[in-house]
Amino acid sequence: MRRKSINWTRARIFIVFVLLFLCFPFIFLRIVQLQLVKKDELSRLASKQHQSIITFIPKRGTIYDFKGNNLAVSIDVDSVYARPPEVKNPSQTAKKLANILDLNKGALIKKLKTKKGFVWVKRKVTPKQTTRIKESGLKGIHFVKESRRFYPHSHLAAHLVGFVGIDSKGLEGIEAKYDGILSGNATRLILGRDAFGREIITEIPIPGKSPENYNLYLTIDTNIQYIVEKELKRAVEGQGAKKGMGVVMDPGTGKILAMANYPSFNPNRFGDTSPKTWRNRVVTDVFEPGSVFKVFLTSTALEEKVAKRHDIFFCENGAYVLSGKTIRDVKKYGWLSLEHIIKYSSNIGAVKIAERVGRKKFYQYIRGFGFGHKTGIDLPGEAMGIIRRPKTWSKVALGNIAFGQGIAATSIQLITATSAIANGGKLLRPYVVDRIVDSKGKMISQSHPVIIRRVLSEEVAEIMTSILTGVVRKGGTGTRAALSYYEAAGKTGTAQKVDSLVGGYYEDRFISTFVGYVPSNQPRLVILVVIDEPQGIPYGGRVAGPVFKNIAERSLQYLNIPSTRGPILAKASTKKTTWRPLKKTAREAMYRGKPSRRMPDLRRLSIRAALNRVRDLELLVAVSGSGRMVHQRPRPGTIVEKGNACFLTFRPDS
Repeated sequence: MRRKSINWTRARIFIVFVLLFLCFPFIFLRIVQLQLVKKDELSRLASKQHQSIITFIPKRGTIYDFKGNNLAVSIDVDSVYARPPEVKNPSQTAKKLANILDLNKGALIKKLKTKKGFVWVKRKVTPKQTTRIKESGLKGIHFVKESRRFYPHSHLAAHLVGFVGIDSKGLEGIEAKYDGILSGNATRLILGRDAFGREIITEIPIPGKSPENYNLYLTIDTNIQYIVEKELKRAVEGQGAKKGMGVVMDPGTGKILAMANYPSFNPNRFGDTSPKTWRNRVVTDVFEPGSVFKVFLTSTALEEKVAKRHDIFFCENGAYVLSGKTIRDVKKYGWLSLEHIIKYSSNIGAVKIAERVGRKKFYQYIRGFGFGHKTGIDLPGEAMGIIRRPKTWSKVALGNIAFGQGIAATSIQLITATSAIANGGKLLRPYVVDRIVDSKGKMISQSHPVIIRRVLSEEVAEIMTSILTGVVRKGGTGTRAALSYYEAAGKTGTAQKVDSLVGGYYEDRFISTFVGYVPSNQPRLVILVVIDEPQGIPYGGRVAGPVFKNIAERSLQYLNIPSTRGPILAKASTKKTTWRPLKKTAREAMYRGKPSRRMPDLRRLSIRAALNRVRDLELLVAVSGSGRMVHQRPRPGTIVEKGNACFLTFRPDS
């Protein structure tokens, strides 16, 4: 019996040994899998169980206008978070927080009952909300400072500057285009426990981020931007139009001095408006330019020497049949010179010029002026425009393109191409960021004018300026764009809108345009105005021309650009002097029951303040010098009428 018992024990030991030997490879493989293959995954799972990582919004760089006025700044605000284990009464706490922060009570209760060590309650609350929460003395509720973007000028330059989301990520405009430059050094909060179960909070920087944010100085001048936006709003609302665009550019450098869209929005509350309103249509939207495109056709004809300024063309008395299609003019013209074809904006005359130029050459210059590809402006979402290859152009298509139909362009393309004529023939790249600096003001990068190509000779550009000056003179289509103290050059455009659903064109929907530059002899500003779907008479000279005039006059006065011509009063006079006390006129006006309009005392005021004081009087103001006002005509207290001229002299402060 003893022998058998010993044998059975040995047998069991042997069996166990064999089983362990057979299991060892599987155990080894499992160890390899856990220690090597799934090492990172298991480490992450362990970290999640023992610690939470919360990323905080970085502080972004400031965006300034050209003169250093704030357009976008970052301010410190409180964000509210909770440590659920510390919350004594989740239901009561949630009720108070929901009332103060306008949150859903049920969702908040679920957050406060979780086993997590950290949950957000609401980020970026107002100072008033912070005060109310602190006064409530709620256990487990804490605050942390975060950065919030603020736009001090509200709607001003909203489409250009853009905005950021809740995570401080740039979503539109400059904020989106330069997000990597503006973003600061983000930090993260690590919430863990020590060996005794106590919470540990550690704040460390996130690796891989740039060491600091940078500030941007734009080419925009907020004063000119304000002028454009105000005049654009007045025009769109006054004409009952759908929307409008306005751009001001320095033709010598390519700097954008103003860029506006209307309707606008408040980037501090961008969620209150439709995403369609956020779009910067100056760079994203294409449209048929209409008769403003005749400028580039005429430039081509002159540069290629297929026509001269005084060559005459028969304009068919207002109706020209081309391949079975009738092209018409607003008025019936017989023989017109090339110059007068532009002055009167004859469609038929433009077709005749295009027939001389030919498809290939016209296409070559269209591309040369920058149409059909992006200008390269430093803004997001720029469209290329639409232009077909010349081999697909029929005779009718060539004729249509001659007066701006069958081709689509953006506003930024139109003003850039016009600037090439204004500056003597050079196509420049437009830009909106002038320089980038660090937090100490050290220059990181500086933008400079970039010449893309020469498209016209200086001689042809000079001839075109003379022709375009005639457009705003007596008899031209742009007389309403004429300035009182400066010579202007420009072109009107009235284009039927394309019906994209059924094809063809709407009979009652138009885009009214005026593009030009001032002063014409030494251009400082190129200005484009586009009014979409104005009600009533839609002609560009009538709708957009006056907007151009108002923007140009006010901007030139603000910039202290010397007058290039003598004053032309609303009521022309051949007398030696325009000024007189007008005491008799004042008494007559009083007897007739008309309110008197007296000239205010502008002494010691700045240019901007002085112009604001006299704006409602609707005078024609000429400004000279800079600094503070030292001399004015008419004198303070003089009765003035709408259209009277006013001369203001300024001197620097001593």
